[in-house]
Amino acid sequence: MKKLITILTFFLFSCESADFFGVGEFDPETYDYYDHVAHGWNAIFEEAYEEAESYFNEALESDVDYKNSAYVGLGWMKTFSANAYFGTDECLSQGNTECYDLVTDLRLAAEAYFELAEVDVELAVSEYSVCTYVNCFEEFDKDLEVGNIYLDVLKFYLSEDGYLGLLDVLDLNTLIENCEQFLVENTEYDIMTNKPTSFLSSFNFSYQNLTVLLAQLLLRQGDDCTADHYLREYSICDENILGGEICYDAGILTDITDDVCTCGDIDESLILECIQNQGFGF
Repeated sequence: MKKLITILTFFLFSCESADFFGVGEFDPETYDYYDHVAHGWNAIFEEAYEEAESYFNEALESDVDYKNSAYVGLGWMKTFSANAYFGTDECLSQGNTECYDLVTDLRLAAEAYFELAEVDVELAVSEYSVCTYVNCFEEFDKDLEVGNIYLDVLKFYLSEDGYLGLLDVLDLNTLIENCEQFLVENTEYDIMTNKPTSFLSSFNFSYQNLTVLLAQLLLRQGDDCTADHYLREYSICDENILGGEICYDAGILTDITDDVCTCGDIDESLILECIQNQGFGF
């Protein structure tokens, strides 16, 4: 995830804020739930996680019936924070229990927020869909699904690294199936859909990032063939980069196996090289 430039202070408290985010102007009398959620997501995109948390908590104080999208935002804020710590030198060093404790605390907080967001999902989607703002967050349910996928993967990696105490870790096969299922059913997923965006923002998180995550999981399983298939199918890696044959009739989901798909000789190092700088992964 690219480092973003934080220069939004002027916009947040000016009359241009309405056009910038597609929500209401900053006015203590009219600033409402959707405004706070919009600014919370923008703070996430700028990696200003404490600021994001403040905005989402303000949203929870708003007078709306369903606050699912604010809980989803809080869950993602904690998930991105956990992933940021997980990739630091301190965490990468062996036996650093302080780092794992911190990441686990963030993971547990994210999980709690996502659970709150799972209450009355259909009613919340219906309510948000009739709001009059540009950014109404009615697709929060998709962000919730993806958030749970990444949270489950984070728990898996923590457990795999020898950190005990995570008793609710999914196995690798289930992680792959969940990721595949979402990806096949949401081929154009983009977290920026229905979100506030800055013309200076380089934030990007979409189905291609999920494809990279799926490929990483498949490589851990030793399934180079299926990893190759998805990376080509979703235009992550060019066939000339990977080599081998394209599995046109391989099928989808867990039906893709070496028995039904002849990929030729696949060089795993080429796959790893292709996805190394692609998207948000672990």
